[in-house]
Amino acid sequence: MWFALLALPAWEGARAAAPAFPAGGRVRFAVTMGPLEIGRAEHGWRIDGGSYRLRSTLETTGLAALFKPERLLQQSEGGYGRRGFLPLHFSVTRNGKPAERADFDRARGLVRLEHRGRVREAPVEAGAQDVLSVFYQVALFPPGAAAFEADVATGKGTYRRVFRRIGESRIELPVGELRTLNVRAEEADGERIDLWLALDRGNLPVRIRMVDRKGNVVEQQAVEIDIPAVGEAS
Repeated sequence: MWFALLALPAWEGARAAAPAFPAGGRVRFAVTMGPLEIGRAEHGWRIDGGSYRLRSTLETTGLAALFKPERLLQQSEGGYGRRGFLPLHFSVTRNGKPAERADFDRARGLVRLEHRGRVREAPVEAGAQDVLSVFYQVALFPPGAAAFEADVATGKGTYRRVFRRIGESRIELPVGELRTLNVRAEEADGERIDLWLALDRGNLPVRIRMVDRKGNVVEQQAVEIDIPAVGEAS
């Protein structure tokens, strides 16, 4: 995914330098479906010298692991500057086997997609994101902005999404009570993604709620946050 503020010139004017963001750290999540905990996830990142690396792991636990053991690894890397995250390479590994990847050719405005042996190219806009980096690009949502659009790439394809500002609230999570900003993307078929960004923790996503077209709800809630001060290296 990529996020381009609907009022992009105003954002660009405010981004003469790279936006402040924790230079490195990790967030651990409990993953639930309804009342049941089905897994654990961890997001880790590092920003250094104008580049970044993101890594997300998700592993089923308990009964979910007994009936459907699964370990999913997503990795994203690319550049980091005044526009935020600009991925170059994205990959997914499922149970130790390569599953999909997306490689961005910024000069040509294309992304090379690979999934189950099928390889193709698709056009993308200048700030295109992948499905992992977008959760951190959204953390750069400028104060006062109402919404922005997103072009998103996975190994399977590309799509466009609009995230809208819902509002600020204090929420209780396993990691404690946090002041957050809720942003939401909705699709006509009923799919929805809600993100809660921790306003006092570098705008990190600390709660992620996904609803599919059948109404199934999967949620990730932060149980541990380990970051340096915003703008400092870890």
